[in-house]
Amino acid sequence: MDRRVVVGAIAALALGGAVGFWMMRDPDEARIRAALARLTSAVRIARGESPVVRAARIQATFGDLLVASVGVDIAELPDARPGRMELVRLASAVAGAWTSLDAELSSVRVAIDPGGRSASVDATVALRGARGGGEERTDARAISLRFVDDGGWKVASVTVYRPREPD
Repeated sequence: MDRRVVVGAIAALALGGAVGFWMMRDPDEARIRAALARLTSAVRIARGESPVVRAARIQATFGDLLVASVGVDIAELPDARPGRMELVRLASAVAGAWTSLDAELSSVRVAIDPGGRSASVDATVALRGARGGGEERTDARAISLRFVDDGGWKVASVTVYRPREPD
């Protein structure tokens, strides 16, 4: 057998084993991170995307990943009410001001509480997009989410902080 094939197979097994070990080490954290990826994907605005299609995607994803009475604390929206439908409304309304938008999380820290029934997530979200056809810009801010295990990991509260002032 060709030596390169053997070395390649061993490397693939080692990589697969490392990934498998990480996933087996904390499957709850992996599920929470997958939920975060789905949430950031749901709020994306593609140029020319139908607002109806986007609203349906947001409603379906939020229905799967947020508790009905999710807490809401958004620095720029002090009058935002709690609840999944309020977040669906707010996320859907963004399309009126933005022609494109991508959300990307970084510095994600997941801490699962002892007992494994709740978890906190702290991260930075970068929103990159264009308003009204203007130039693309990026807005980064800290966010905190509280997850509960409700037959699957769901967001129980969301806090979005003001953008950081430039240094």
